[in-house]
Amino acid sequence: PEEAIADATSAVREWAEARMAKHLPLPAARTVADLLRLGEIDSAAGESAVMIPVLIDSGRPVRANLSLDAGLLAAIDAEASRRGLTRSAFIASAAREKIEGHR
Repeated sequence: PEEAIADATSAVREWAEARMAKHLPLPAARTVADLLRLGEIDSAAGESAVMIPVLIDSGRPVRANLSLDAGLLAAIDAEASRRGLTRSAFIASAAREKIEGHR
């Protein structure tokens, strides 16, 4: 299930980016309650839903001031360096993974 969700997360991001590149609107986000109310999930037939977060980069970096424990910051810097990333790229990657539900 985790791999399927990760694949769906990547696929929906690519789909959304392709629509946006063609200047097509994205559908409005809906809750599971909305989908159940509209009959788009047949729970009696064993269907279920998983909410997939869609993170679309705006292409515009924004400076942010964060406060972190000095030990955590040192660990971030060491791991970012080991991976050949900047501190910002490492933190952004970690945040994206956490939001999208990756381990």
